[in-house]
Amino acid sequence: MPELNRVKNRIEQLLQRQDWQEILKIFKREKLSPGLDEELDYYFALANFFLGRLLIAEPILQDLSAKYPERYEAALFLARCKLLKRRSDQAFAIAAKAPKPEKDFYFLDMAGTIFSHTGRPDMALPYLESAASLAAAPTGALSNLAICNLHLGNIDRAKNYFRKIIEIEPHNQRAHWQLAKIQKASDFSHIETMKENIRQRNLEPHNTVFYQFAIAKQLEDLKYWDESFAYYQAASSIVRQRLNYRIDIDERIIDDIIATSERSINSGAILTKHDNKSGEGCIFITGLPRSGTSLLDQILSSHTQISSAGELQTIEAALKEHYSTPHLTGFQIGKAVATEGIDLHKTYLDRTRYLRSNKPWMIDKLPHNYLYLGVIAQQLPEAKLVHITRSPVDSCFAMFKQLFASQYQFSYSLMDLAGYYAAYSKLMNFWRSTLGNRLIEVKYEELVSNPEREIGKLLARLGFDFEESCLSPHKARRPVMTASSHQVREAINTNSVGKYQNFIDHLAPLIDDLERRGIPTQI
Repeated sequence: MPELNRVKNRIEQLLQRQDWQEILKIFKREKLSPGLDEELDYYFALANFFLGRLLIAEPILQDLSAKYPERYEAALFLARCKLLKRRSDQAFAIAAKAPKPEKDFYFLDMAGTIFSHTGRPDMALPYLESAASLAAAPTGALSNLAICNLHLGNIDRAKNYFRKIIEIEPHNQRAHWQLAKIQKASDFSHIETMKENIRQRNLEPHNTVFYQFAIAKQLEDLKYWDESFAYYQAASSIVRQRLNYRIDIDERIIDDIIATSERSINSGAILTKHDNKSGEGCIFITGLPRSGTSLLDQILSSHTQISSAGELQTIEAALKEHYSTPHLTGFQIGKAVATEGIDLHKTYLDRTRYLRSNKPWMIDKLPHNYLYLGVIAQQLPEAKLVHITRSPVDSCFAMFKQLFASQYQFSYSLMDLAGYYAAYSKLMNFWRSTLGNRLIEVKYEELVSNPEREIGKLLARLGFDFEESCLSPHKARRPVMTASSHQVREAINTNSVGKYQNFIDHLAPLIDDLERRGIPTQI
């Protein structure tokens, strides 16, 4: 026992340094194996988790959680394993069952973050508030709390938390960026503060991405169009240089989806059949990011028969699981349009059940589900499919201005954007020709210009009665976990229509490239 305590003490020291490799070396050197000691099992699982060895970590954490249900630490790390495997349903179930940590900001914050990532910021909020209230809580916990409030529509609270972070850490770039996104600039004070921070730290341009996006947005607020574009372009260029992105790969994926889907259809796959005898199911809202998907989601979920689950990666994750691959090819997506060998219907319904409310219809609004429309149409014949479009130039420029978490890597170059938009248009033309009346289309500009008429038409096509509440989606208090989370809290308006006109001279190359590819830019 004294020898075992010595090993534990040494490992606990290494835990403080997060030296995971050295921890595993101790296990190997001391010939320690799982099952010997509860604490050592946990440390062994932890080291493997942080080294990305989920196949080793997950079963140990599963065993610890079963044997010691009071151990929230093992349960929450097990939930994180499930999240990394894109099993949000399992992660949610595990986190919901785990005891709530007391006076432990690290695990309170972790639990809250898990609930946020599984689409339940309402459940995350009390955990994150408890974490942030503790004296030892770092600004990271405050940031998670601010973002959670943002998703829940508590915009003023979110602003106050970001300001508090900046008071504690004046050089916190992410907090400056988040605050700039949700607070319209009325003067140059915040811009000057950020510029001074860059000077004080003598930061190289590649270390200023968040500042540059934030400054660009605030200059746009102040109508300094040329200066704003210069910052957007500089920030996007930095991100683009870091990415190993090739537009031709995405173009090939889309070409392969079309070609292989066509073969599947010719072999008997039927995409136009809409079968809904139960009177309930899913509504998929798709479209390019920043094209109005969040607004449309908010409008429809204001209806008494419709709820929203937000942006779910369930379809994509199930396909990756089926093919045992981290990256889907167009051939695999197109092949999945045929029914042989894959059953997404039960998988999808089972994995999204925890997000369903008492309303019979649920929205899944992951924008790039347009890649999987053929699969969805075939596998979920009861589903309703909605696609929203926006002016190509407004759409491309809105994406160019947005710093995305990891997806949509084509958005950091105007040339890549033109290429991707053309490929996406080709794919959507294919889906129009194959899905027929199952694909319901909405034009963003018409929606915001005449909401009563367009919402009425949309609801009728979807098979729902018109309800006045759909005209005031900003009054809804449901969570919105997208880049538009603060914008959809405003009444429907036309403020974003033709916004690119302020930057028309700088966007001439984009417009020329789109038109050269056969995309009309005057809409």
